[in-house]
Amino acid sequence: MRTFSFVGPSGHYRISLHDDDDGSSLEDQLLVVTANGETSHWAIELDETVSGTRTIAGMTRDGSSLWFELRLGSAPEMQYWDNQRLVRADKAV
Repeated sequence: MRTFSFVGPSGHYRISLHDDDDGSSLEDQLLVVTANGETSHWAIELDETVSGTRTIAGMTRDGSSLWFELRLGSAPEMQYWDNQRLVRADKAV
């Protein structure tokens, strides 16, 4: 498990990536998102590496119905998309 901290419009939040990098299926992988004392579990629908940057993506499950992309490059970033439009990008702290 790896944990990342980000700052968004509502303050700090934490994302824990639960994957074993053991070739397990996407159904076995998830993000645990903790913000403002609440925890939600987001299923991973896409896990790919392009040009050395791993991108993990899926739908949020916090009521916002946004597509998320966790980009694990040299500076981790969490992006949120709505209808192919970038809503915001949060940098790791």
